[in-house]
Amino acid sequence: MPRGNSKEEERQQQKIEIKERAWVSFRPKLEALQTYQQAKDLVTEAPLPDSPGRIFYTNLDLFIQSYIIPCDSNYAEKELYLLFIEKLESNNYLDSSTATNVKEKLKEAMDTQTYW
Repeated sequence: MPRGNSKEEERQQQKIEIKERAWVSFRPKLEALQTYQQAKDLVTEAPLPDSPGRIFYTNLDLFIQSYIIPCDSNYAEKELYLLFIEKLESNNYLDSSTATNVKEKLKEAMDTQTYW
């Protein structure tokens, strides 16, 4: 006998797959960032509101504007934010004290989260 919510489960699975495809597209762009300007430029490429992947651009914008770690960012995003901060620090775009503080916050957030 078919389950009553299989269509809902199917829709949820489709949403997950769409988000994963958007992440696969966004991830290399985030990983390649070297400067604040590149990060700002990437944010301007955001898809329209409510489009798949928009959340990743919104999260990046919040992060680069204030170093606030977006609560709905995934583990992999945080890993790449950490890498970005390390790049900024090593290229003297960010002072060591600020970089250390941000890296500690990122690591703390990562310790309490699963991959997605």
